[in-house]
Amino acid sequence: MTGSAFDGASTFEGSSSFEGASSFGSASSFGNVASQPREDLRFHAQGTSPDEAAAAYGSAYGGRFEVTPPARDFSFRYAFVGNDRLTLRTSASTGTIAGEIPHLRDYVVSWFRTGSGLLDWHRFTRHGTTTEPFLFPLERSFGLRFAPHRQNLVHFAPDFLEGVATEFHSGPSQRVSFDHEADAQPAGLARWRTALTDATSAIIDRATAPLLRFNAELMLARVLLVLFPWRAWDVPRVLREPSGSKARVALDFIQHHAHEPITPADAARAAGIHTRSLQQATQRTLGMSPTTYLRNVRLDRARTELLRHDAGTTTVAAVARDWGFGNLGRFASTYQARFGEKPNQTLRK
Repeated sequence: MTGSAFDGASTFEGSSSFEGASSFGSASSFGNVASQPREDLRFHAQGTSPDEAAAAYGSAYGGRFEVTPPARDFSFRYAFVGNDRLTLRTSASTGTIAGEIPHLRDYVVSWFRTGSGLLDWHRFTRHGTTTEPFLFPLERSFGLRFAPHRQNLVHFAPDFLEGVATEFHSGPSQRVSFDHEADAQPAGLARWRTALTDATSAIIDRATAPLLRFNAELMLARVLLVLFPWRAWDVPRVLREPSGSKARVALDFIQHHAHEPITPADAARAAGIHTRSLQQATQRTLGMSPTTYLRNVRLDRARTELLRHDAGTTTVAAVARDWGFGNLGRFASTYQARFGEKPNQTLRK
């Protein structure tokens, strides 16, 4: 993704210490505009010590890092600018950086300007290159290994991005579950670059009017939600903690693959746990089996389809078949038990 905004980002270097917060690991919660979030967070660190580099990245992401310097002339730089809603970050290292991030709470999208790297979590490895942006996994453990590189990142605070996502789905603010195995949508890349350029100019310049800055951040969040496929769902707090991360991965898998012929065993395999462990976890946290959870997700998707159409464009039977319900009578009774109305009533709305 060459030629992207804040390449070089020389204006980051105007601050040698982090202004307004005690750590730089998270953009913090946004909440709402009236909460008056911190509007000018800046940090800049650089040096020639691999130990200092490891400490800087460890503080930024809450994990342990090892930095392998080249034979000579090692240097690193990590900087960011932004606010409680969103931060623009830049990273550069002439050595190799490797580490394990245990539980990232921000939504993070990144791309390399030079060099490359990989993110590694169970069952899947994401290779980052200079051609397109990629996402860091949220609220789950993953490893990373970056070759010598120059890299840009955007951190979105959860409350901010999840609030923007309500513009795209019906319902309250919920966790945004990105499909981390999906590539960026080619049709959205040009919009992303444009929105990123506008946001960079607005955020870096301290003289930017607050409302103009906020509008630029808002557009960047909206474009991110077009750039990668995602689902919003109500994730119980216990599944947002490290102890629940594997069950969360399994349920995210169901959210993204419910339209496919999958079973709870497939979801458990995606998370690297036994099917029985998944059954125990969903019963404990959701009060239901993973089979029931999968059925409910498909019922929800069927309801969305019925609301989207009318009797002139589809039928209840067609929607039921599309979501794997072969027995129309059983589908109707299960649907009514979940939503308090018959599917044909939903279709007539």
